[in-house]
Amino acid sequence: MTRARHLQGLLTSVASMAGAMALFGSPAVAAEGYYRFPTLTPDRLVFTAEGDLWSTPLAGGTATRLTSHAAQETKASASPDGKWIAFDASYDGVQEVYVISVTGGAPRRVTFEGGSATTVGWTPAGEVLYASQSRKGPSGQLVISAVEPKTLARRALPLADANDAAVSADGKWLYFTRFGRTFARDNMRAYRGGMMSHIWRFDLAGGKEAQAITADEPANLRRPMLSGDKLYAISDRDGCDNIWSMDLDGQNLRQLTRFKDYCIGAASVSNGNIAFQLGADIHVLTLADQSDRKVAIDLVSDFDQMRPRIVKSPLDFFESARFGPDGRHVVVTALGRVAVMGPNAMRRVDIDLPRDLRPHFALLSPDGKTVYAAVSSATGTEIWRMAAD
Repeated sequence: MTRARHLQGLLTSVASMAGAMALFGSPAVAAEGYYRFPTLTPDRLVFTAEGDLWSTPLAGGTATRLTSHAAQETKASASPDGKWIAFDASYDGVQEVYVISVTGGAPRRVTFEGGSATTVGWTPAGEVLYASQSRKGPSGQLVISAVEPKTLARRALPLADANDAAVSADGKWLYFTRFGRTFARDNMRAYRGGMMSHIWRFDLAGGKEAQAITADEPANLRRPMLSGDKLYAISDRDGCDNIWSMDLDGQNLRQLTRFKDYCIGAASVSNGNIAFQLGADIHVLTLADQSDRKVAIDLVSDFDQMRPRIVKSPLDFFESARFGPDGRHVVVTALGRVAVMGPNAMRRVDIDLPRDLRPHFALLSPDGKTVYAAVSSATGTEIWRMAAD
């Protein structure tokens, strides 16, 4: 009997240990994230999620976090050899350009512009291209500069108001954009005024004047990208930002993507592929057959920003407060919620709304019994009516 009980206890302990191992040794749970600013190496995809840089195989899969600083790391751009990533960050108080190994490590600061420096790309010689505000003259125009990451040797390109650029593989030609969507106008859409963005070409081997190769195009073009004997760019010609191709002289424009629900955001080209942001996802366009696919990416993270937390400065999230007709009740909109309250011991009423809806500028009806608010959801904004009690 004693031996049987001892054996039973041993089996119970083994079972408990197996359960604990299953609990603590199970694979980490991955989730989808919000992915931005993709860039391509020959076999990896680097992007921004949760304000950090991540890397995943080009085919998709579980992503590896490359940075963890509290500051945001954005606008990543891979070097031609795929070994380095240039990106924007505000580690030292202002936005500058940094470089990090594609496998991670300590970032190295490569620009010292005093803020507003933003990564554009790389030259074939391994210099980082970036745009910044010019220090010369009163206009504060944007200029494109190139910096060598190791020596920090810097040279400014003689181009006024240039905000994005790409260099040909032989290092001779620079394709760049002027005006259009810059730091302060990234949400501009379907603009057709005198500051439209076009693509220009400049001879780096000794040219004196740049040539606008898309001057007759009735649309904004941005993000020039070179691959083979074609120039690729993002154009809003059909009302939504899509990828177009053209000859190196700007002729024979051809639309390659036709998205309508979301406009294409950031994009990057490498080895015959263009990675681009579409909504919260990243897609890859294969130029050889013009096939497009969504990259399935999993984030393994503690998602700390989603944890409930104490709001130390509630007024930072205050939106509106409106008195009711009786002059005693007030409807407050803050933190995506609506509440009806009054002075002294009057009961506060929290209007119950699903968490995926966000109300704006709520007010009370003349009889004080109904609350009206503009409610935003994934499908648009509507006027909602809710009981004030």
